[in-house]
Amino acid sequence: MYSITELSDKCKVSISAISRFIKKLGYADFADFRKKSQIVMSDRLQSPIKRYNSKTSDTGGYQAIFA
Repeated sequence: MYSITELSDKCKVSISAISRFIKKLGYADFADFRKKSQIVMSDRLQSPIKRYNSKTSDTGGYQAIFA
């Protein structure tokens, strides 16, 4: 994960352009976007078995389908 300054340098756009884009996506600010992105990425990097087990422990998850 990059800081907003690093991201703007890599994308060759201004910091304000990134801020406006992030707000158009529905995030409060870049920090909110970064925090939620990290959560999504950590979920995707989880092992498939952990994801399956977390879904089966929820009501209405995979277990409800296969039960």
